[in-house]
Amino acid sequence: MLSTTPNKILNPPVRVITPDAITNNVTRLPPHNEKRRLLRLFRQENAKEFIGQLEAGMDLLGVTKGDFSFIHAIAAVSDQTGPGTLDLCCWTTGTDDTAELVRLADENRFVRCRFLLDLSLQRREPALLAAIRRRWGNDAVALSRVHAKFALFGTSTWKLVLLTSANLNDNRRIELFQLADDATLFGFFTDIMDQIFSKRERDQIHKTPGQLVQEFNQLSF
Repeated sequence: MLSTTPNKILNPPVRVITPDAITNNVTRLPPHNEKRRLLRLFRQENAKEFIGQLEAGMDLLGVTKGDFSFIHAIAAVSDQTGPGTLDLCCWTTGTDDTAELVRLADENRFVRCRFLLDLSLQRREPALLAAIRRRWGNDAVALSRVHAKFALFGTSTWKLVLLTSANLNDNRRIELFQLADDATLFGFFTDIMDQIFSKRERDQIHKTPGQLVQEFNQLSF
């Protein structure tokens, strides 16, 4: 049995800084990139206010204090894009957030959805994963070793990439969000999704974790 005793020399007091003490500001980069906005949103800020009006070529980067989550950002973007494709990648998803995504899909916001999820979800949340597969089909779900979090929104008008540190669940922590209308970046991530979906075994639902890891090891980008 391992036991430890506090050592004031090796374990100095930890200084805790609350984000509430940080003031808000908006920083604009030089004229060569006027479409980009950098926001520090350490206040009550919802996703619609954060995203604002979608603009061609926009590049929005924000840090929030958990005042809105990944699903709220997805809803706020799809409010403006009209029906399109949605590619979603994250490590995990929560029941409530998945239910909200179902609601958005039932409103015909997406003509196609694909999910790239961490293979541990099959062990951690088997019922939730089964519900996702029932709603969107086995072909819409790929499992791999995943820690990236992003969403891709594609229409004839928009090629939007939403990058975030947040998973698809309610997590009151400092999180990063970046939203860019960038066809090159959209194509980069779409190609990764396409490769993973084309190389995965169609019967992943019956695969063991070890077999899923083997699939991951065979990926090359």
